[in-house]
Amino acid sequence: MHKRPVLLIVMIMVLVGCRSPEPTPELINEGLTAQTATWTITDSYSPSLTETPRVDTGEILSPTPDFLPPTLSPSPEAHPTQSHLTYQTLPELIRGKNIIIHRINMATTEKGWAIGSQDDKFHYLLFSHDGGHSWQDRTPPILIPSEFQRNIDNIIAHFYDENTAWVLIDNTKDDLDDSNYLVWKTEDSGLTWIPSDPLPFPLGQFYISPGGFSFINPVWGWLLVQTELSHMHDFSYLFSTRDGGATWKLINRPGNSMIEVYLNTDMSFANENDGWVTKDGLGGGLGPMIEQTRDGGKTWETIYLPHPGGTDLNEELLGCLTSHPTFTSIQTGLVLAKCNHYIEDSGFDLENPDTYIYATSDWGESWQAAALPSPVDELIFIDFLTGFALGKDHYRTNNGGADWTRIKTVTWQGEFSFINAREGWAVAHRDGDIALVHTLNGGLTYQQITPIGIP
Repeated sequence: MHKRPVLLIVMIMVLVGCRSPEPTPELINEGLTAQTATWTITDSYSPSLTETPRVDTGEILSPTPDFLPPTLSPSPEAHPTQSHLTYQTLPELIRGKNIIIHRINMATTEKGWAIGSQDDKFHYLLFSHDGGHSWQDRTPPILIPSEFQRNIDNIIAHFYDENTAWVLIDNTKDDLDDSNYLVWKTEDSGLTWIPSDPLPFPLGQFYISPGGFSFINPVWGWLLVQTELSHMHDFSYLFSTRDGGATWKLINRPGNSMIEVYLNTDMSFANENDGWVTKDGLGGGLGPMIEQTRDGGKTWETIYLPHPGGTDLNEELLGCLTSHPTFTSIQTGLVLAKCNHYIEDSGFDLENPDTYIYATSDWGESWQAAALPSPVDELIFIDFLTGFALGKDHYRTNNGGADWTRIKTVTWQGEFSFINAREGWAVAHRDGDIALVHTLNGGLTYQQITPIGIP
């Protein structure tokens, strides 16, 4: 990202203390250790729990166009004049040279997507036909400034299946012209890309930080874009498409019932009306919370999740971050939460976060909280019942999140992609090193892959 205030964000985001690295990812087969779920079934709390009428399938109305906080987005005249940029194309991948995979999203046993690099200067959108062993450059044909080195922080991509993907790359801005903010779509695994109309920002944006996509089908989706983070407010714009990404409509913006307070971490929609945005409380001590919409993103309501231990939130301060909103049906969903306890005279305990998985079966009217004995960073569900909670300790559920079983401990942190209950890939990070690993038994053992580039 281009710029972010530090303040409390750095303090909260560093939630898990690192432990000393051990040898390369080992191939261990461990017995299963059952962890009994700790359920707390409590009505969710909201300061104003009013039902928002659901919208029909007609067009979502845009916010009132004449309101914007004057200090949020200064006029272009307030910024210093920028010099005109010269542009270049990405260098070609070198055949047979190793590729560092930074993010992976496999669609089938053989086919899938990744973001990776060969020299760490330029990051490419990649596609594999052989299970991740070799990769081709499938980056949209975008010219980049000569002074710019595209990296993963500037790329946000959503991979719907092995054929369809959307990409927004923040590296084509010249001065304060928003016309280069385009969403690129492919329906042939990246062989060809079609750009959208420019994103309709109401005023020129000096920079953006792509936030995330959510698509419920190949034609209907949302895009969250951050433009500024200041004074515990996440100033973001929410766009929606109903034509597969050819055009995008601005449906919400700062100051107009927007998901604005505290840092937005993830976004997911269950259908055309119902969606969640998860939040980082930034040390506010308010406990775990999400934002919820029932009208396709026009209005949002803050939902405070029940205290995981059943304690009144007024009795104990918790600094919490929620993430990975996951819908397993229209009515059922889960959220990952990490919470830090407040210690008198020393502040929040950032070294020992508690980890919980919240589940609801009635669209957030009530919640159940399962406590995990160690931190995890990712939540993946294969179907309605089967899911993984993944960190250095791997957990699995076979009953929709009511009970979790530890299946594995590794010596690395990872970002994961599973295509079914047995086969998955992970980008493993340890002590500055990165490796791509593969499992065929649900994470019990991993084998390392050495990916290479091909034309």
